[in-house]
Order: sequence, then C-alpha cells, then structure tokens
Amino acid sequence: MREDGKDANINEDGELWIKGPNVMKGYLNNPSETTNCIDCEGFLHTGDVARIDKHGQVFIVDRVKELIKYKGFQVPPAELEALLVCFFLFFSFFCLFLLLFLFCFLSFSFSFSNMLLRSS
Repeated sequence: MREDGKDANINEDGELWIKGPNVMKGYLNNPSETTNCIDCEGFLHTGDVARIDKHGQVFIVDRVKELIKYKGFQVPPAELEALLVCFFLFFSFFCLFLLLFLFCFLSFSFSFSNMLLRSS
C-alpha cells in the first residue's frame, strides 16, 4: 500500500498489509494496540516496506518505523543487525580455529606415525 492509500504497482515500494486466517486476531487485553495495527477490513499493517515483483515474490526493503516490535519489546534494527554480524564473525573465527586445530593435530599425528615407522 502506498502512502496515499492506493495499492502499489509491481516493483513499487509500499507498506506490506496482510490478511488471512493465519494472521493474529489482535493483542490480548489491548484493544487500542489492535486498532493501531489491524484496520476495519482485517488487514494487519506490518510496518514493513515491501516490493512485489512480476512473479509475485515479496521483498522486504525497509521499515516504516525504525523499531521492530517483538513480544512486547521494541528492538532497533541496528542492534539486531549488529548482533547478527557479531554472531557471524564469532562463527567464522570458530570455524577457522577448528580448521587450524585439525590441521595441526593431523600434521602432528602424521609426523609422529612417520617417526615410529622409521625407528622400527
């Protein structure tokens, strides 16, 4: 949906609205928040800016607001991105350390077995 309230065209950015039996019915004991995110026609306003291509594939490209709500918490996207980058770096260094350890272990084992074979 474009900012002017009209449907967005193919490959045009707009807020993603969804509707269906699998979409939440509202916030428990919080009707004011429910009316803020679900309109009278039953569409959930996700707060995501999306683009739909000619094949019907949906791409999330931005956020309408700079906060993501998750289980009642407001999470800034920059913090989430930093956490994911740190996890990726940690995982990369862990894999590199593991490969280095295996290489050293195997080369030591190979050297030790060659030494035993030569001595006999």
